[in-house]
Amino acid sequence: MIETILKNIAYTYYPKEIDAMTEKEDYVMTVEFNRLLDTINDIQKNEGFQKSYDSLIIGFNSHNSVKNIKDVSVLDWLDRCISFELDIVQGNELIKICLNISLIVPYYIVYLLKNDIEVNPYKWLTLPKRDRELEASEYGELITQISSIVEKNTHYNKFPESIGKIILPDISFGEVVFGDFSLYNAFFLDENKL
Repeated sequence: MIETILKNIAYTYYPKEIDAMTEKEDYVMTVEFNRLLDTINDIQKNEGFQKSYDSLIIGFNSHNSVKNIKDVSVLDWLDRCISFELDIVQGNELIKICLNISLIVPYYIVYLLKNDIEVNPYKWLTLPKRDRELEASEYGELITQISSIVEKNTHYNKFPESIGKIILPDISFGEVVFGDFSLYNAFFLDENKL
């Protein structure tokens, strides 16, 4: 049931069977795309959203383990979510706790990315990859704490990851081509982190 509802919501923001790259002029003129633009732009002016956002920041700042979380949202690039990251350097590893809060549906997702780094001079040695084992073990309590803060201040629910992987084959967006666009992409980011 929720899968069908989320698919229907996605189709109100993304036009079917119009290629975002090769048919860009037609794509940007669609009702669906303009609804997405309006939603992203209007949310930033919404007083209720701003209150929830401010409350969320206060919630993060009141916890020593979470207070260094940073807003890394890129709404100008049409991200469909507010994004936060908490960086933790352990030796030559960068642990990045990522939080995405959808602007379209009342859901959020928290996940952990890990990659190898060189500290001096600072550079990435590998690309970040999701590490579910660390999410469940060493960082499980921190992820639970972040989730609690989000749920208390936004009343959003954790996004069901199994549903996030569902492909909407007749939608393309940005550089996400037909056959690769998922429900996660519809409500969060272009790059699939699941």
